[in-house]
Amino acid sequence: MSTKPAAGQHAEPNTSIDREDERLARLAFLSPDIVAAILDGRQPSSLTPRRLLKQVNLPLHWNEQKAALGF
Repeated sequence: MSTKPAAGQHAEPNTSIDREDERLARLAFLSPDIVAAILDGRQPSSLTPRRLLKQVNLPLHWNEQKAALGF
C-alpha cells in the first residue's frame, strides 16, 4: 500500500519533526562569537542547551543575540 498522497492532496505534516528542524535551523544564524564561546565553554551559566533551543524569537543581529542570551 502506498503512503504517498494522491494527486492534488497534501501530505500530513509531521509537526514534531518540523518543529525540531525549525529549532535547529535557527542555530545556523548564531553569531560566530556566541558559537566560539559555547565551544570554548565560556557561555553564561544560564545558557543551557534547552534554553538555546527554546529561543523562539532569536534576533538575527549578532549584538542583539548576545544581549538576548546574556553575553
